[in-house]
Amino acid sequence: MTIAPAPFSPFEQLTAPAGDELASAASSVVNWTHPGTDRGSLVIVVHPTTDDHRVLAASGVGVLRAAVSVAVASGHDRLWSAAPDGDTIELAVRSLPEVVRAAAEAAEVIATHIGCVRSHDRVECVAIWFESRTGITPIDERRQTMQMLAAAAERDAVRRAEEEALLASMSAESVDEPAPPNRRQFDATDPDLDPLTGVANRRCFEQALEQYDSDQATLLVIDIDHFDQIGQDFGKETSDMILLATADRLAGSLRKSDLVARIDADTFAILFGDVDRSTALQISRRLLTTISEPLPTDIGPESVTATIALAHQFGLVDTEELMESASDALESGKRSGRGRLVLAS
Repeated sequence: MTIAPAPFSPFEQLTAPAGDELASAASSVVNWTHPGTDRGSLVIVVHPTTDDHRVLAASGVGVLRAAVSVAVASGHDRLWSAAPDGDTIELAVRSLPEVVRAAAEAAEVIATHIGCVRSHDRVECVAIWFESRTGITPIDERRQTMQMLAAAAERDAVRRAEEEALLASMSAESVDEPAPPNRRQFDATDPDLDPLTGVANRRCFEQALEQYDSDQATLLVIDIDHFDQIGQDFGKETSDMILLATADRLAGSLRKSDLVARIDADTFAILFGDVDRSTALQISRRLLTTISEPLPTDIGPESVTATIALAHQFGLVDTEELMESASDALESGKRSGRGRLVLAS
């Protein structure tokens, strides 16, 4: 599934993890099940109780999809509270949330059939069939759809468990006993290090890109938000302490084999060589949170945020293109509000 970019941006604003089996299955189902007088209309809601929920429907079901989107965003769990797992229940149109009922009545819907996929008391997805007077989706087909969605949700659960295990192992491979903030030890005279932050400098980073040899690469470019304004408000000493604290947090969150570099005044880069896209997304989210945690009270501002751009290539990796793509995505993210993760196209 492709997440629609903002109108002014050629990049995806991240709202859900890549590699989402459930979203892919739901998208396939609704695109295959075209609305018609003999079939009714299908709308599927993926992760309805989370901030990254998505409402999917085939073309021609826009009004119903929009109504369901509004109801879900408003927290109307009546859409699925009575729905069984692996099967569907019929609900009269009048029992639906008002916004959905109005759209259904306008579309001459006479009944709805709703099914739900749950996992450990979490609602994974909801499927809603809107039936007209001349069209109904057979019960066997509805059950087959629910089974397909349940299988995809189970695969997602397995993937999440594997990612959590990998992230835990990566944390274990980082420094055994992280030093207190601002006390990480490094040689400021080392020609490969940035003398202020102790991570790799731009020259070292560019050399690493030139020598990079792998069939899968992930690059993060991280920019501290409103850094110039922080310098004006608190002074250069505070700016330097924020850079050092950010470098400490980045270095302490990654493996020793990951390259962390300061490539500009307030910009860092991280090069991974053996992390797939899905895991990189999880790491990036974790770094967003880590960077925004409260700063030591003697620094100045209570906290800072960052914008992170993620570029991933698989196959013939072109590191120059990788860097350009990440840098362009970073600029897009900064224009669209900062403090977020942006995926390069």
